[in-house]
Amino acid sequence: MGVRAGSSNEVAGQAQPESVAFSTPRGYLYFGLLEAIDKIDHILKCCINMSNNILLETLVCDSTDPNKLVKAPVSITIETIDHPISIPVSTRPSPFYVENYFKNSAFSFKRYFDADLNTPHHIYDWEHKNDEALSTVSATQSGTRELRRFWHFYSSKR
Repeated sequence: MGVRAGSSNEVAGQAQPESVAFSTPRGYLYFGLLEAIDKIDHILKCCINMSNNILLETLVCDSTDPNKLVKAPVSITIETIDHPISIPVSTRPSPFYVENYFKNSAFSFKRYFDADLNTPHHIYDWEHKNDEALSTVSATQSGTRELRRFWHFYSSKR
């Protein structure tokens, strides 16, 4: 049984506090979302329809082409946190693809591509080589680091 916002509610003869009115959230956080989705435009549209204040972090490809999407094959039998669990492909948009999508929907954005976000397995402050790479060899650690980007998208249209 639902309780209408602002109504009084009694359970077993005990008065309950007034309900809190639900409204559209002030913002959404999306971390590691796009690499797990095949058709990212649908998800980006949903994000835009849900809020005018969005934090988005995802794996990307190294490209300055605003139309570039790389479909990276992945093994769905290997457990990892950065890949889809039910489809054998990970979608990696160029950072400009993501930015262009939001710009075309009247959003502004702030980039957070700072070294303090880097981890042993992910790098945010990489420089574009425009080679469609998905990772880079770490200069300070053994192995590769996957390319990621982090943005705050916002709009005053709502």
